[in-house]
Amino acid sequence: MTSALTAPQSLVRDLLTVLDDEIRLEEAAVGHLQGLAGAILLRDEHEAERLMDEAAETQSKFEQVEQERQSLCEGLAAVLCRPRAEITLSGLVRDMPAPEAEAIHARRCRLQRLAGEVRREHLRTAALLWQCAHLNRALLLGLFPQTESARTYEPGGTAPRRPDSGLVDARS
Repeated sequence: MTSALTAPQSLVRDLLTVLDDEIRLEEAAVGHLQGLAGAILLRDEHEAERLMDEAAETQSKFEQVEQERQSLCEGLAAVLCRPRAEITLSGLVRDMPAPEAEAIHARRCRLQRLAGEVRREHLRTAALLWQCAHLNRALLLGLFPQTESARTYEPGGTAPRRPDSGLVDARS
């Protein structure tokens, strides 16, 4: 019977490694957002750019980890003779022996907490950016009242900026 459990247990061990990588990336994302908010407050453009570059690298690593996780879940689905849609972390907690189930559950809980932290930090940073843009616009209008009806442009000076548009592209 142990040989029948070897393949799923091996895949679960690999999955735990991937989940650990995902946890590290989520922690890095929280750190990037906190650092970015700090850099914005300190008006440190170089630090903000560095953090944005790191965040872009982290995003590509997230994509790689997600591909690995999907591949392992497909392998588990094949080994367990289940549809891929049924292979979830909560389902694996129910189906695996106690040591693996506990390890999966701990990582699942940690990922859920980190996802909440990332959402909070993202909202905090987006609100900070919105406040900065609002204050900058108010300052500009205070200094140059005639600009209220004037057209404003993107930093490169080419495309007109729409004041009612968001500050962050939700697709990225």
